[in-house]
Amino acid sequence: MGHSAGGVIALQLAAALGARLAGLVLIDTGASAINHGDPQLPQRLREQWGEAFIEAFLRRCVGEAALERHGERLRHYARTCNPERAYRAMCSLRRLDLTARLSEIRCPTLVVHGDRDPARTWQHAMALAEGIADACLVRLDAGHTPMLDCAGPLSQALGDFLTSRNTGRH
Repeated sequence: MGHSAGGVIALQLAAALGARLAGLVLIDTGASAINHGDPQLPQRLREQWGEAFIEAFLRRCVGEAALERHGERLRHYARTCNPERAYRAMCSLRRLDLTARLSEIRCPTLVVHGDRDPARTWQHAMALAEGIADACLVRLDAGHTPMLDCAGPLSQALGDFLTSRNTGRH
């Protein structure tokens, strides 16, 4: 399972494991960073790291409602991050394009997309699902973090996916 940048890592692992992987769940991610979100984000992170940058980043990624509920923990976590390491990780992820490797993923896959995600579009989600042979695409009324925006519907989508895997129906 992978969300956002974690989805890119999960995609790489799934492509490498092929049929040995039992299943894959991808949430608000994509096969590449081409036309993804804010192209200047890594440079702004490097140049503007601090409270204002962290707040703007969290508002974009998490959204207002979820930030009200979880903001202090998220802000605390962000403050503990090393900005240079975050910059290097973000640059590395933005250079990856796994589009050509999607056909190597040979396990049932659930692709979840939040309709209000400011970074990933519905087209990104469709391209991801179309590139993976055994993928199911679910659209939720959420931003970039459905696990915070709409935990119930996300849980239902995960349960349906797991049930369909056990019954052989997608």
